[in-house]
Amino acid sequence: MNRIIFVLLLFCHSVTHAAVDQTRQADFPTEIDFDVKNLSGNERTERQQDKLHAATLFAQGRMQYRRRNFEQSLKHFQRAWRYDRSVVSITNELIPLAINLKRDTVAAQYAELALETGNLDPQTLGRIAVLLTKNQRYDGAIEAYQTLLASKPKNRVDDSFVAIHVEIARVSLLSGNAEMAASSHDIVRYTLEHRDQNLVSAATSKRLQGQGGVLYQMMIESYLQTKQYKKAQTAFDKLNTLYPQEVMNPLRLAKILTAQELFAEATTQLNRYFESKSTRGAATPYKLLIEINRQKIKDTTAANKASVLTLQGILVEQHDNHHLAFTLAELLANSAEDTDDYAAASHKIYRQFLPTQASPVGYRNILNSLLQEVAAEAPVTDSQAMEIAWILGNFYARERSFRSLAEDFTNQFKQHPELLKQLAKVTTAYAQQDEIPAATPLELKSFPGHTAAAIALLFALLEDWDQADTLFQIAINAAPNLTGQFYETWGLQAYSQDRIERAAELFNQAIKSDFVKQKATFHFFLAGAAYTLEDETTAIHNAKLAAELGATNPRLSSRLPWILYRSGNYEEAERLYGDLVEKFGKQTSNPAVAEVIQESKMILSNICHHLEKHEAAVEWLEQVLDDDPQHIGTLNDLGYLWADQNEHLARAKNMLEAAVHAQPENKSYRDSLGWAYYRLGDFQRARIELEKAAAGDSPDGVILDHLGDTFEQLGNIKRARELWKQAIEQFDPQRDVKLRKAAQDKLNKPTSSD
Repeated sequence: MNRIIFVLLLFCHSVTHAAVDQTRQADFPTEIDFDVKNLSGNERTERQQDKLHAATLFAQGRMQYRRRNFEQSLKHFQRAWRYDRSVVSITNELIPLAINLKRDTVAAQYAELALETGNLDPQTLGRIAVLLTKNQRYDGAIEAYQTLLASKPKNRVDDSFVAIHVEIARVSLLSGNAEMAASSHDIVRYTLEHRDQNLVSAATSKRLQGQGGVLYQMMIESYLQTKQYKKAQTAFDKLNTLYPQEVMNPLRLAKILTAQELFAEATTQLNRYFESKSTRGAATPYKLLIEINRQKIKDTTAANKASVLTLQGILVEQHDNHHLAFTLAELLANSAEDTDDYAAASHKIYRQFLPTQASPVGYRNILNSLLQEVAAEAPVTDSQAMEIAWILGNFYARERSFRSLAEDFTNQFKQHPELLKQLAKVTTAYAQQDEIPAATPLELKSFPGHTAAAIALLFALLEDWDQADTLFQIAINAAPNLTGQFYETWGLQAYSQDRIERAAELFNQAIKSDFVKQKATFHFFLAGAAYTLEDETTAIHNAKLAAELGATNPRLSSRLPWILYRSGNYEEAERLYGDLVEKFGKQTSNPAVAEVIQESKMILSNICHHLEKHEAAVEWLEQVLDDDPQHIGTLNDLGYLWADQNEHLARAKNMLEAAVHAQPENKSYRDSLGWAYYRLGDFQRARIELEKAAAGDSPDGVILDHLGDTFEQLGNIKRARELWKQAIEQFDPQRDVKLRKAAQDKLNKPTSSD
């Protein structure tokens, strides 16, 4: 039985059953513990207004749930909770609904917030811990388990007590906290060894050990990482007693012995593992052998030679073991300076295994080795250049980039101009005439189109665009069926290097090509390039085509409203963004869709702000916070909107303080917080924040304007006027007409000295 489910069973319900149970209508509270009936308008403070709003939202959420409108129900419960945490239960309403709607990310975020509220029952804490672990929010999961542990009666050591510690140890290892894992493993080990003194059942003890003794395997790992070798040995002894024939046991024991520098005994255990011909340990046993030899033999060259001889012998017996082969090949390549024939032996292994067991590390190692050979030898042979081109072709075929290569990847080629000439020559001959230089090893051969595209990309990265353009065209001619892929690489690389006009040409060529079937993506790219080139007509035309052809893709559909928004066509942008949210808003269980929807709502808020639709601007940001209540950017944006409108000032201040605390260097957040203080009448604190926001070169005009208003309130009119003048200079004459006029009106006001 899965250990996570077993822990839940200790609290009577599994995750799914609990989620369903908790959303039954009968479980909803029927009363709200805040009496709002007798409050007059004047009596309703901001806090009281929040409570009243939360109560209304909660009632609406309940009604939507009864109507089985679960998305709307969740939305109302989320909003109600943010306004008043006492009115709605995260654990009874929000989390179960989010889980049932497959909104795991939302559920996990609220689960973390639930921990902050405290007073959670054991069953709820167990569910939260499991949910957070599933979503890789390990710190929160550990906190939930620890809180669950603290809720138990003191000195009661029972099934749930030991199960919780097993989970704390497991999750701690996942989070990289070996110290905490080892501490919990100490408790688990003692508890299971002294069952006659506690309430842990034999059945629970057996279940917790897990299939194959996984509990003791984890103990070994936590104790090794914390250098508690005797405890690791004890855990191994228990594991070995339970599963004496387990093939991995000699390797586990070898690791323990190596950590204690008992190298002879460790080698004996490693040999036992090698004799089994198991591959379950992947590369670990072979790397452990290399480590042991380097510890035993102080001369590194001699140590490596000893390891090579052993590994070569094992490879003869296990000729299809790619873990062993790649470890040996890497060792040979790294030791090539010490022994002349090691490089050739390394290449032979890579050529044998890479075609069937593609490995980015393997390709990277043989490439580096071949480049070192080229540096040492002159002149560069055609066969050397051809094999390097093929290796890059294989890389490109797998990843469409060279990102997984070393950061100084291009520098290696800059140092070999002769090699670059050879690469262009042999690649062209291979892609156009299928010519392969004599004596070229054929094992790593890549397709002509991929080879030409890879070398084209290399020349583009080296900013030799004449050669890059030639080779990309050769790639297209060699593999017409991959035309779209090659144009995408070609165009995006040009765009990334600020060759925007050339990128636009390439995207246009792709659209016109009969071999490119999926044209929506290229209309999307071309729309972005055209907008950058200030060709609004072309940008809008292609954005429309991207949306039409990619109607099921929210990212492609988002380009047109984005361009309209950036161009100042707010009414049409608002309509299209609204359509996009309406169309895709219920698909947010997909993280990619959720990202687009969140971006769209934030932009919609900004659009509505420009259109002076204050309530709509607030609502879009509220919706972002419904799903992600700790989204820092939205806390800032909504807090500023409220402060600017003199609304919800206490709430706005709290939100903005949280944003500044999260990103203290963000000047925009400092400006928002300063403006909230200004609205609250705390002008000294406003000045402090706004001066921090205005520090540095070319401060934003809005910040300067706010700071001027603050100095006016502090009685320093001269400084205020200086700042308003600076603000006008920073405002854009076309885009910021209203802001410029407002600042000028303040300058035109008569002062006491006039």
